[in-house]
Amino acid sequence: MQFQRLRLVGFKSFVDPTELVIEPGSPEREAINVVLGETKRSAGWRLRASTDLNVFLGEAELDLREVVFESTTPSIKVNACLGEVRIIVPDGVAVRDQTSVVLGEVKLLGLPQNGGTATLSITGHVVLGEIKVIGPHQSKAKNKWW
Repeated sequence: MQFQRLRLVGFKSFVDPTELVIEPGSPEREAINVVLGETKRSAGWRLRASTDLNVFLGEAELDLREVVFESTTPSIKVNACLGEVRIIVPDGVAVRDQTSVVLGEVKLLGLPQNGGTATLSITGHVVLGEIKVIGPHQSKAKNKWW
């Protein structure tokens, strides 16, 4: 089974229908799809110039601390519906958040104030979900379970 699109019909303050298109990957663009599950990418993975991350009722973690960046300006397009996305960035990587959020949340935690050797752009849509971008300056000792 392969999902090609997800159409959400509006309700209450979110009245307009929204369609999330899930595109297949290519040599230049990677597609990571999670439906009712979870995935984790870390050391040994290559972050392409463009990556699509589609999460529906699931979780995804991209730990970029030991990942090879194929571009100094990578882009991750996130479509998350009822899901959680966690992106851990290394020192020296600036983050630009350009996401749209409906009844969800985007948290940028512990990111450096000034630019770095690479700039990661995060775009896309979050509906009833969450994106956490965790930088090297986020205190590891203060991780709480609540």
